Amino acid sequence: MEGLIDVLREKFTEADITPQALSKKINSDSAVSFLERTFEAIYKEQVCPKLEKIPFVVLEQFSHVYLQDSTQIALNEHLAEEFKGVGGSASKSSVKIDLLYDAVHHILKEVSITKGTYPDQKNGAKVLKHIGERDLLVRDLGYFDLSVLGDIEGKGAYYLSRLFKSTKVYLSADSDAEAIDLVSHVKKHIGNRGLIDMDVYLGEERVCSRLIAYRAPEHVINERRRKAKRAAQKSGKTLSREYLDWLDYSFYITNVGGGNLVA
Repeated sequence: MEGLIDVLREKFTEADITPQALSKKINSDSAVSFLERTFEAIYKEQVCPKLEKIPFVVLEQFSHVYLQDSTQIALNEHLAEEFKGVGGSASKSSVKIDLLYDAVHHILKEVSITKGTYPDQKNGAKVLKHIGERDLLVRDLGYFDLSVLGDIEGKGAYYLSRLFKSTKVYLSADSDAEAIDLVSHVKKHIGNRGLIDMDVYLGEERVCSRLIAYRAPEHVINERRRKAKRAAQKSGKTLSREYLDWLDYSFYITNVGGGNLVA
């Protein structure tokens, strides 16, 4: 609080407030509302210009386009009882902030704050209460859950997600069909375009989905491999050839592309 007051006095020389008074103001409902509006304004300023570069015809076919992501912030270890962290080389205390943003209507739909150990998959299931017909949900790999993807489609909505590496991929919904070696299949069929687009069935549930894979640019591949090797060295592991080959490609799954929707 004393540090914040120093900053406040630097910006506003006439400011005169005690740490105790500032603490009361920060912990008020009006301060929470102010921070929410400030966060939303900054988010719009940084994200909206990027979204505006997307041709509107791509987005107008959806009722809402939800972007979901989360981030973790390390806290003082004395807060571990309330906000437990993952521990180890990381902080003993951390907070996870999960965000759901409507990119079409520029509305901050929901922000949830949990302890750092709270899994993204649980937040991934909670989002279903907001999803309606012809909505699109775009989110990262941490939320990957085939049952939730099935629930999204059951609502008449759409998803776009990266593919979790350990997910079994089938070319047939038949129960006796065998999973394919995805990287080998892509290498064989990707062609000169460096892109493959095909219908697949995912997991034992045989969730029908559209899989899009493309070979990443060389600088992206090299950076992925550097990060993977650093992580492997820290944990004393050796990367397999199969995993290195997987890093050459970007794999996405979606149920967008049928009917009147733009592929």
